[in-house]
Amino acid sequence: MVKWLLSAIFAGLIICLLGGLLFFNIILPVKHVTIYLNPLQAEVLVGQQPYIIGFATITRTPFLAGEPATTTPTPRDTSTPTLTPSPTLTPTPSQTATPSFTPTFTVTNTPLPTDTPIPTDTPSGPPSSAYISNISGHRQLYTLDCEARSSVDLAAYFGIDIDENDFLNRLPRSDDPNEGFVGNLGDPRGQIPPNSYGVHAAPIAALLREYGLNASAQYGFGFESLKSEIAAGRPVLAWVIGNTTSGFGTSYTPSNGNTTIVAPYEHTVLVIGYNSDTVTLLDENNIYNRSTSTFVNSWAVLGNMAVTVAN
Repeated sequence: MVKWLLSAIFAGLIICLLGGLLFFNIILPVKHVTIYLNPLQAEVLVGQQPYIIGFATITRTPFLAGEPATTTPTPRDTSTPTLTPSPTLTPTPSQTATPSFTPTFTVTNTPLPTDTPIPTDTPSGPPSSAYISNISGHRQLYTLDCEARSSVDLAAYFGIDIDENDFLNRLPRSDDPNEGFVGNLGDPRGQIPPNSYGVHAAPIAALLREYGLNASAQYGFGFESLKSEIAAGRPVLAWVIGNTTSGFGTSYTPSNGNTTIVAPYEHTVLVIGYNSDTVTLLDENNIYNRSTSTFVNSWAVLGNMAVTVAN
């Protein structure tokens, strides 16, 4: 009974409240009235001031005086949720490894080189001794014709027969011994140009070539080269002093202005042999030996001058 009495009182309060709200809507402008009810209380919001009254929800839409009041229930959010699909993960293609070329090594058995025999030393230079035996010489016809006599004997060794007087007649004359014969054939020895003297290598070699002998004039010819000629069987015509003795040279300038070296007792011999100690010489029709040092010193006075013949 008490419960129903309380409910009636509560209903009456609600009716009074609704009447008051109607009054406020007419007399006072109210933008919004919301009543929240729950089993224990109700909250009435008039403007911005809340009033707790009960458990009902009423929404009022403001209106102007004289217009009928309408009641619009507050709609609930009935929107259907839109399912947003989760992004699909697109698999990233994995990097494909590019195969690399791996060389294949083929093992080839290479035979080891065989031992190359070490060549034995070949002796260089001429042999220690040599001698030309099948040669002969003749006496001079004149005092100063030694160059002609040696030339004719040299040519005969190579098979060319030359008359000495013919050779002397064809030999050029000059005051320069490098161009021709200087002086008279019968004058005494031991003089130097422009007096009667003799002739040097160049005119002799040139005239021998006219007779067909492959002769060459040599100046500054080395002793080893001379020995090589003898070892090869080729006699060498050499300019020495006297009978291959010591001497001295002197400077001389002929009329052509070409200064040269001349020496008293200039003489020629044919070198036909050598060994470790001596040199063998053919002087006119005489063969004799001189020590190597004696020959070398005598030959050096006129600058190792010689005539060689190539086969």
